[in-house]
Amino acid sequence: MRLSTSLFYSRSADNIRQQTQGISDSQIQLSTGKRINTAADDPVGAARVLTINDELARIEQFNRNGDLAEGKLSFEESTLASVDNVLQRTRELSLSIANIGALNDDSRQAYLSELRELQGQLAALANTQDSNGDFIFAGSLGTVQPFTADAAGVFSYNGDLGDASVAISNTRQVQISHSGAEIFQRINGGNGTYRVDTTQTNNGTGIIDLGTLVDPAAYTPANISLVFTGPDSYDIVNNTTATTLATNQAYVSGDAITFNGVSVSIEGEIATGDTFTVNSSEDQGSFDVLQNLIDGLEGFVNSDGGRARLIQTTENALHDLDQNIANISEQRAGVGVRLNAISTQRDEFISKDILLQSLRSEIEDVDLTEAITDFNNRLLSLQAAQQSFARVQSLSLFNVI
Repeated sequence: MRLSTSLFYSRSADNIRQQTQGISDSQIQLSTGKRINTAADDPVGAARVLTINDELARIEQFNRNGDLAEGKLSFEESTLASVDNVLQRTRELSLSIANIGALNDDSRQAYLSELRELQGQLAALANTQDSNGDFIFAGSLGTVQPFTADAAGVFSYNGDLGDASVAISNTRQVQISHSGAEIFQRINGGNGTYRVDTTQTNNGTGIIDLGTLVDPAAYTPANISLVFTGPDSYDIVNNTTATTLATNQAYVSGDAITFNGVSVSIEGEIATGDTFTVNSSEDQGSFDVLQNLIDGLEGFVNSDGGRARLIQTTENALHDLDQNIANISEQRAGVGVRLNAISTQRDEFISKDILLQSLRSEIEDVDLTEAITDFNNRLLSLQAAQQSFARVQSLSLFNVI
């Protein structure tokens, strides 16, 4: 077969060009450490790598979300711990007031001063802002100050009952904010079912205890009064239904008084007209408890009846505080559960990230030993092609004449 000079040159140039391109590709693989540098290198493999990269990017975003949620929840847990400290100190003061016996004006003012200070601390904690300036107890309204007080010291909630959440996986979201109403307001007082109290007009020394719910099936939510018609007798009146449940009941200090599935007792001397209430539990949040104690101390009258009313106020505060403290513990436990969920999800992503990166490496990474061998072979082939071309190019009939 005869080859023309032009065809020889063309084929030789194509061979050298292919070898040069192969060397260039090998150099790129060696410099990047990757077998697939463009989709043309391996279209199917490149598509798989793109899918893996997308999943790794999602994992990275979910991990950033988890870090954000973890920071916010850790800050909230720390704040709730401080709220618990305030409530525990308020409880200590309530016990001290209840057991002090005679209360002189200096002691009363000292108690009032500390209670007002605790009220201020609680307000500051309820209006806590995170590092971004968002209020952590405003529900989903992070830019709205959740609690404000009027001139009488009554706190109002300005947030909403919603919450903010972030996704930490394709199927899992975690709550990162709380409604302040759940933390500081919407807590049933007393024992959570009913709450006892005296009226401010009582003149005797009677104090009603919280008692127990002896028959939950027989209990119907209602506001009931024990109205004393004399020092030794009382009527039981259901104010909700405007009916009298019992009349002219004999009173013995400390004896059980049972009605509506509830058993309570009253101790002390009774004056005619004294009234005690057993009402369905209503919200007695932490601000309410502190204000009740402050009002009780500010309105204290140094008399037998006045001391009895103050003791009743402090005992009620103790029951209400127990409900509030239990609520804070429950909320902190909920935060702990969410923090654990973030940690568990992060561990899952660590394992998945390692697996995906390993799979991606198998698909796109180059075998360095194989790549070096291929590079050397291509280099030798190029050198051989160049030398062959040079030798053939120099051939001439004049060399054999």
